[in-house]
Amino acid sequence: MNKDKLTLIVSLFALIFISFYLINNPNSYEDLLRINIFTVLIVVTLKTLTLLLNSIFNHQLLKVYNVNLNFFEALYISSVTFLGNFYLPARSGANFRLLYLNKVHALKSPSITSLFFYFVFVTTLLSSFFGIVSLIMINQTNSFLFLASLIFLSLILFCSIYVLQKKYKVQTVSKNAFYIWVNKTKKEWNIISSNPKMQFLLIFITMLNYFLFAGELAIIFKFLFERTPFFEIFYFNSLSIFSSLVSITPASIGIKEAMVLISTDILGLNLNSLISILVIERAVSVVFSMIPLTVLISNSLKNKFN
Repeated sequence: MNKDKLTLIVSLFALIFISFYLINNPNSYEDLLRINIFTVLIVVTLKTLTLLLNSIFNHQLLKVYNVNLNFFEALYISSVTFLGNFYLPARSGANFRLLYLNKVHALKSPSITSLFFYFVFVTTLLSSFFGIVSLIMINQTNSFLFLASLIFLSLILFCSIYVLQKKYKVQTVSKNAFYIWVNKTKKEWNIISSNPKMQFLLIFITMLNYFLFAGELAIIFKFLFERTPFFEIFYFNSLSIFSSLVSITPASIGIKEAMVLISTDILGLNLNSLISILVIERAVSVVFSMIPLTVLISNSLKNKFN
């Protein structure tokens, strides 16, 4: 079975399962019907700030390869990435970003691969770190789920630290095309890892983004439950980010729900409450998507009349 068929099957299964659950449990989306415009505006504002921070991240990281984006172009790349990942399967937004950089700025595959993996490992580093801290603060018993989650997140954290600080040895040139590509990718990675000032800046930007994502959840928690459990929100946030990285479905549908629902005991919420959070979060994301869509339309009009 090829990747496209697997993605389609998983996406359809997730949609059918979620639709069946919502139809049979209408109370799960009743909260969505009573959400006020002020709450939506706050969450959309926070999402807009994350879009801007992603633009700054792209702008700074690409400087390593002497690609100087203007602000609108960096915003355009972030918008394409969000829309592709949200509405299309298999992290298509990331693929669109890579294709754009290759076509417009002539970045070769090794550079693009290094950029992608650097983003992934910075994200997993911070998400696993905050996930571990939250997990320790939340849990009062040594359940199997707690221990398994702690071990898993610790492995991700240590692997991320190791990869981010490692400088790879570039071997002598081989005639084999694959080894040539691997060597070039190592060389491009070393350019990033040998710039500690840049690394610190990008980690700082990613951390701000993490806090903004957590802020979105805090607003939703406050609306639904009149409380904001700090560490539960951070743990939920880490799970959401991990699901977006491994997703093969549009907007991680099914993947995110599975990861969160497995952790119901840790989060201390019942099934209906978790579903309400996920439904509101996705609904607000649809509203927010009008902003990056506007950026894409503006760029198309700009190119048309130039």
